[in-house]
Amino acid sequence: MLKLLTSPATVAAALTALFLVACGDGGPLAHPLITRYALGHPLAVATVGLFFAGAAAVLMRAVGHRAERRAVAALAICRFPTTADALAWAGESRLAAPSRVRGLLTDPPPADRAETRLGALHESAADRLHDGYGLVRTITWAVPILGFLGTVVGITLAIAGIDPDGLGESLGEVTGGLAVAFDTTALALALSLVLVFGTHAVQGAELSNLERLRDVAFRALLPLCPAAEEDPVRAAAADVAELMRRRAGDLAEVHAAAWRGSLEEMRSAWAETLTESRAAFAAGIRAETAAAAEAAERRQQAAGQEFLSAVRAATDAMTGAVSRWSDGFEEAAAADVDRSDRLRDLADSLAAIAERTEAHSMIAGRIDAGLATVNEAGHFEEAVHSLTAAAHLLTMRLGGVPGQSAPQPTSAHVVPSQRRAA
Repeated sequence: MLKLLTSPATVAAALTALFLVACGDGGPLAHPLITRYALGHPLAVATVGLFFAGAAAVLMRAVGHRAERRAVAALAICRFPTTADALAWAGESRLAAPSRVRGLLTDPPPADRAETRLGALHESAADRLHDGYGLVRTITWAVPILGFLGTVVGITLAIAGIDPDGLGESLGEVTGGLAVAFDTTALALALSLVLVFGTHAVQGAELSNLERLRDVAFRALLPLCPAAEEDPVRAAAADVAELMRRRAGDLAEVHAAAWRGSLEEMRSAWAETLTESRAAFAAGIRAETAAAAEAAERRQQAAGQEFLSAVRAATDAMTGAVSRWSDGFEEAAAADVDRSDRLRDLADSLAAIAERTEAHSMIAGRIDAGLATVNEAGHFEEAVHSLTAAAHLLTMRLGGVPGQSAPQPTSAHVVPSQRRAA
């Protein structure tokens, strides 16, 4: 009866009932968010109940861990004079520390095998601890599954509530179904996180206590185990093992000597082979080097001949080009000399023209002066003679023909002159 009342299912049912009462009208947990997420759908209520089942299992493991830790601490300070005292201390308790004492000292093994038995007992306790969290791991896996199931149900309700003829009227049912889908998922994920972290903390503490129990059991219980007895069979087996070890050592030495001889022969053979290979390789390299040197010399001679031919051709081409350039330079120099002579003649001509122009200017001035004198003095004949002499002089200066007399002015020519002078 007591075991039934303290089972995780009973504790979970009690916690779920208390939660529902506390979330009711006037309860201490009555809040719109709690009512929406925890009580909005039957799947949400089932998720809360499953969470309380996992929480109850973790809580009971935590309570049991406190008793286990106290038992390990008591074993650490105990010094048992005899095996009977240790068994009396263990009694019928189902805690890990008393169970470890009973498992080792009920039929105490010799000291040389006690350590092996303690290791086996520790592994068995660790396996039982892992199995003890099977229900919690299942619940931690099932809580998110319920949330996803609520998501599927909510989406199904939303799709079923869609009315193509009255979308406005069916909008409430659609949003209600979507609220169920998302609310159940959020609730399941949050509760699974709480379970995961709580389980990790309690299980880690129990594993640490179990490791401490192993160390305490080694220190406190190994001295109570009887010493190892002399066993003839074991002694004979030890002698045989020692003899086999010596024989194995001798065989190993023989094999090692044989291997060393074989390796030495192989090394000598390899050295001879390597020497022959090196000699053959060197001879081949020398032959190839001589042939390559001869071929390179031939190629070098051919290349030298080609280079000399190319140099001769280039020299001839350059000589012809220089000759042509020299002839061109001579022709240009002769043309420059001719051009200089022509320029000199042109300069002389220009100087002569300038002198003639100056004489013409002087004669024109004399004519103007003579006309002025005629106009003033009225000596017409003298003016005519002066004009004739000036015209004759002008003709001579301008390149007139020598020996040809100047034309005599007529009266027809004089009259206009007199008129112009007047």
